This record gives sequence, C-alpha cells and structure tokens, in this order.
Amino acid sequence: MSASNHLRQGRMLLHKVVILGDGGVGKTAITNQFVVQYFVETYDPTGGEDYRKQTVIDGTPCMVEVLDTAGQDEYVALRDQWIREGDAFLLVFSITSRTSFANVRKYYQQIQNIKKSKVPLILVGNKCDLSSTDREVSNEEAEALAKELNSTFIETSAKTTHNIDEAFHNLIRLHREHTVEQEQKAAEAAKTEVQTKGASQTDSCGVKKTGWRKRLSGFIKSLDKNKAV
Repeated sequence: MSASNHLRQGRMLLHKVVILGDGGVGKTAITNQFVVQYFVETYDPTGGEDYRKQTVIDGTPCMVEVLDTAGQDEYVALRDQWIREGDAFLLVFSITSRTSFANVRKYYQQIQNIKKSKVPLILVGNKCDLSSTDREVSNEEAEALAKELNSTFIETSAKTTHNIDEAFHNLIRLHREHTVEQEQKAAEAAKTEVQTKGASQTDSCGVKKTGWRKRLSGFIKSLDKNKAV
C-alpha cells in the first residue's frame, strides 16, 4: 500500500483511526476497551491521547493507532491537526444525548473541510447498555443520519464491550478498501497521462512528417514544371 498515512510496520500496515465526538459520549472508554479491554466508571475529560494495538483482521496482521480526541470546544484547533493525520474516523455520540447526536454533523463537516474528499468513517451510538427510558436517539434516526453521511451505523457499549471490536474492525476494512481504490485511481490516472503524452508526441511527429512530405512534393512538382518549360 502507498497511501500517505498507510505505512508499513514490517509486514504490518498502520491504520490511523481518529475518534471524534462530544465530551462525555464515551470516546476514551471505547478506546480503552479496544486497546486494553478496560472500562473506567468515572468520567475524566481527555486532552487527546493516542494508543497502538497490534491485531489481526480477516487473517491480515495490522497495527491500529487510535487517537482519542478531546470533545471540548477549546480543542478545535488541535482537532484540525488530528483530522489531518487520520486515515479513518469513528464519529461517536451517546444514544442518551440528543445534543451529542446533533453535533455529529459538526464533526463530519470539519472532516470534509480538511480532507476535501470521501474518507472511511462509521457512525457510533454508544451507551446502548443503558435503560431504554434513558434513550434520546432512536436507531432509525441514527440509521438515517449514517445514510446522509454516506456511512454505516453501529451501536456499542464500552461498559459491556458490545460491538467495540466490530466497530474498529469494520472501519479498518473500509480503510483497506478505500486505500485500494485510491491506488487504482492513481494507477489509472498515471496510465492515462502516459497514453495522452504518447499520443501527443505521435501527433506532433506526424504533423512534422506530413509537412515535410508536402514541401518535398511541391519542390518536385516545381522541378517538373521547369523541365517542361
């Protein structure tokens, strides 16, 4: 693979995953469960931490670097840098917070403003272990938003580990597909450029040859006329 952030670690590929979402939705808890299988009950706002985990997905070993970002507004400038460095994204909201759900569009737009193109991302509704009476966002609403963002939706529970690995593994699969697509497009563009240049050079030579032949033919005709006179 040759994507800018898709680096080789020996025989393993490095996938840079950025987790975005409001403070308190469970980004750090999701990260901890995936990386070290550990859940912290108390909420402690993070300023942005990165972790690495070696794993095997679909029989292929890889290194996953997870950037757990801060959701507070004072980290907006840093968030831009985190997005620039990322390969793939988990957009996280709490199913018990409509505000965090509404703010997903803000993070998505920030990604689009920086990346300028489609990137692998998954919409994650966390805290599905909580009582249904606490739920403020329905599954149907989340599915609709995921479709709007050209993404997929998955519900997780950092507390019970429900769908935690699945969320990351599905995202890595998307990133692999995206990388292959980008490389194929680059190869096709390079091939087209070579063919275009080759055709241009052939046409150029052809024009010169045609002009030379016309001049020679005209010269011979003029000689014949002079002889006839």
